[in-house]
Amino acid sequence: MKIQDIMTKEVIRANHDMTLQRASEIFIEYGFHHIPVVDDDDHVIGIVSDRDVCKHVSPYLGTEHERALDRQTLELLISDVMTPEPITITEESRLDTASILLLEHNFSCLPVIDIEHDTLMGIVTWKDLLNYYVYSEATG
Repeated sequence: MKIQDIMTKEVIRANHDMTLQRASEIFIEYGFHHIPVVDDDDHVIGIVSDRDVCKHVSPYLGTEHERALDRQTLELLISDVMTPEPITITEESRLDTASILLLEHNFSCLPVIDIEHDTLMGIVTWKDLLNYYVYSEATG
């Protein structure tokens, strides 16, 4: 089985100047936990997680203690909080390769790239792999 068989192909991409507010909205609206960050040529330059955003946004937002300074944290750019140059994987890679990379580097996802053009094709997460190992192998 290859990554292309289990990866998420419809991926919302971000550019480096997306704000944390917009990233937060995407995480809430779509239920995603990761957004690949790409340049104008769709090359992966980083990845941002919902946890990255939460670490940098004020915990006082939406409370009676919220201040203007707290609201300003939403204007930070994801390029300031993203993991730059993430490890990527190709569509043709094997599932065990992705599993090893996730475990050895303590990641929760890998951007999937087209190796010929070095462009984003999708994303694979630990949940995608676990879902395959638990449900597909048990029935296959």
